This record gives sequence, structure tokens and C-alpha cells, in this order.
Amino acid sequence: MSLREIWIPQALIVIFLIIPALRPLIKKLWPIDGLSWLPLLALGTMAGIFPAYGFRPECLPMLIFVILYNLININALVSSIKRRPGYYFNNRRFFRTVLLIVILGAAALPMFVFLPINYDGPNIETVFVKTTKITDAESKNEYFLQIFGNIQENKPAIFIVPPDFGSSKSIEFICSGLCEKGFIVITYSRKGYDNPLTTENSVRYLSSFGKLFSHWNVNRNVNDNTEMNEERAGMEKERKYDVEFLLPRLVSLINNSKNNKNPPLLFIGYGAGGSAIFFLAQEKKIFSNYQNIIGIIAVESRLWSASIQRKNTEIFKPTGSIDEYRLQHYNEIFKGESQTWLERQTETQLSAKVPVLFIVSGRMLDYQEEENPYKNVLEEFHFTSGPVALAAIENAGPFDYQDFPFTHPIYSFFFSGKQSVKKEENSVKDTINLFSNFAFFLLERDGHQFSPPGRINGSLYVESKAMPGLRLR
Repeated sequence: MSLREIWIPQALIVIFLIIPALRPLIKKLWPIDGLSWLPLLALGTMAGIFPAYGFRPECLPMLIFVILYNLININALVSSIKRRPGYYFNNRRFFRTVLLIVILGAAALPMFVFLPINYDGPNIETVFVKTTKITDAESKNEYFLQIFGNIQENKPAIFIVPPDFGSSKSIEFICSGLCEKGFIVITYSRKGYDNPLTTENSVRYLSSFGKLFSHWNVNRNVNDNTEMNEERAGMEKERKYDVEFLLPRLVSLINNSKNNKNPPLLFIGYGAGGSAIFFLAQEKKIFSNYQNIIGIIAVESRLWSASIQRKNTEIFKPTGSIDEYRLQHYNEIFKGESQTWLERQTETQLSAKVPVLFIVSGRMLDYQEEENPYKNVLEEFHFTSGPVALAAIENAGPFDYQDFPFTHPIYSFFFSGKQSVKKEENSVKDTINLFSNFAFFLLERDGHQFSPPGRINGSLYVESKAMPGLRLR
């Protein structure tokens, strides 16, 4: 079903509830026994929304209301079964009925305020998409690769490691838009890890609320809790395994050249996936075997493993108080004048071998240094010796680089970008243009000719090192 049609079952739910809610006030409705069963129909319709349309947080208040309403409605059902509707309604009070209707309106409001928005750009229905299943014989992991566009000789390709929250289903607009820009786009979902997903036989696996909440809880905290950081680093390790397994198979999959020359390949990783790719880029045994990899984009990747590495490294002991040192340390990061223990470590261990673009939420610009959840990214950006850039669409929140501004507007509302910047409606197109502009820059640098950069409507913050001529807008 199309997301744009979700308002139909939502409207039916409200109708099924408001008629029996108004029944005590309208005496002519008392004898109609069947109205007492409408709340059960509302509950059934409500339960069907999540399998049909995926996890919809704006529907949760209504789901809770429907469940409670059906519990309250048990007496009405009993009266209906005993054919005594008048006996039940004679004891109802006007104030209680009005209060019930007010609560119903409050529960229904989020469903209609945060309805999916019609996206007028290219989507999955306008491009050729092929789903291929690959099984890892050792781990028994099942991967479902989605290939957007026809594979052609020397056509540049983009491989996207999907977001932890939303899986590849949450970047279909992004993939389709990049396909329209002239790229082959490949992404994947891993059964048992990524939800929701669709198999090669169009079998759907739904989102697990527990798993979604776990991913959200892991990423929302910005403290340096060791246990939480280890869980975050574990997610990066999972994505690292995926990339190591899929990369050799991916290269052969997109190679359609008569001279067996691999086409240019750009890596994009969301969340833990972007962190995994960044750390893999530091290992010569991985990326040095694939000279066609032109660059990396890490989207909303917090680099949690860097916190573990830092704790396992013997730290330089400051002579002043810890608080004074920490404040000085972060000030030096932003001024670019530091020569701390972290710089000495990253210069030797974490020098990027391929161009890297970190894309973060505009909210990064609002945080103070010590509480900034992007502090690992800022430190890596400052201390990495290779070509690296940092960009943020100032009005984009952490979920706005996916399809969510159109499919789940509630996420954009509660997780906004920089507070002083007005939200733009073209955030998905801005994301597509930001990705493709970086790819075009790298391709043109290697002698390829492509169309001019796409326009980014939102205000763009960019810093770069060792990337002369970089233009992203």
C-alpha cells in the first residue's frame, strides 16, 4: 500500500470510535446494538496499520486510546448482547462523554498532523530495481541486495550501508534519486539485523519495536558510559563484517566491462555503517585491493569505536585539573592548534587513505564542545592527515538524510537541525545533491566528465582539508 493512503484507515478508526462515543448523547442511536461493536473494528483496523505501513510512532497515542476504549466499552458490549442498551446509556453522564471525545481528538491529532508528505522526486516506482539474495556460508547471514538501475560498462556505482534505524527501506527515495543522477546504486538488508526488509520473493519482514527502541536508545545518549560505548562499537563491528563480506562480491556484481576494469565506486554509510567503512579505510589489507574506490561518505556516524580506542590508550596526564585540561583540549580542537596524545595516536593509526566526507546533523553546531555527541567526528576530522571534509545542512536533523522528512515527518519535527534555522521541505533532494556533488567532485578529479553540481536549498556548513577545489553546492 502507498503511504499516502494511510489517512483512509486512520479516518475509519476515528469514525468507528466517535459514533459510539456520541451515542449516549443521541437517544435515537441507543437501540442500534451493532454500534457497540465499532470500537472492536477500530482496534482491528488500528492493529492492521503497523503491518501494512510499518512502524508509525504518530499512531501510538491512538493505539493506546483504542485499547483503553475497548476495555471501557466492555459494559456496552454486555448490554448489547443482553439486548439492554438503554439500561447502560441511562447511566452515562454528559461530562464524561465530552471528555472522552476530547481525548479521542487529542489521540487522533498526531496521526493527521504527521501524515506522509507526497514526494515529487524520483522514487522506487520510477527506476529499475533488482533484489538479489546472498548467503554467507560461514555465519549463515542472509543478505538481500537491492540494485537500482541497469548495470552498464564503466558506469559509476554507489554502495550504501543502510541506516541502523529504518534499514534500506528508509532510503529508497535517496537511492532512486542517485540512480537518476547517473549512478548504479546498491544497498542491502541483512535478515535478523535490518528491519524492515523485503526478500527477493517480495516477502516482507516488519520492524521490531524493541529493536528500533534499542537503536534509538543507543544513539540518543551522548555520555561516555563504557557499557553503552561498547554496545555502540558492537554495532559498528556488525557493519564492518557486512562490508568485508559483501565488498568482493559487490565488485564482481557491478563489473560489466569487456576489459575487466572495475567502475568507480563510492561508499556511503549511515550510522554504524559509516563508522565501519571509515575504520576499514585505515586498513591497507582491505581497501588497497580495490583501487576503484574513489571515496567515502559517513552520514551521522559517531565513530563510537574511537572512544573505546581512546580508553585503551595510555593517556597523557595533564598538570592542571581534569576539567581545565578537557576545556583546553576541546578549544584546541576547534582552533586547530593542538598536539595532544590523541593527535599523536591518530596521525600514525588513523590516516585516511581515501577522501572522506563526514555529514552530520545541523544540531552539531548548537552543542557545546564537551557535550557534543559528534566529538569523535570532530577529533578525527582535525587529526586525520588524509583528505577529509565535514559538512552539515544546517536545517537537517539526524534523520533528515533519509526518506523520513516525507515518510515519517514526526522524526523531523522532534529531531530538528540547528535551532535558529528554518526547516526546508527539500531536505531529501538536498541530501541527494550533496551525495552526488561529492561523487562528481571525485570523478572529475580523476578525469571523468559529469553534469554540474545540483543545487542545495538549505544552508550548508562545510570544512575541508587536503581537498583543493571541493565544492558541494
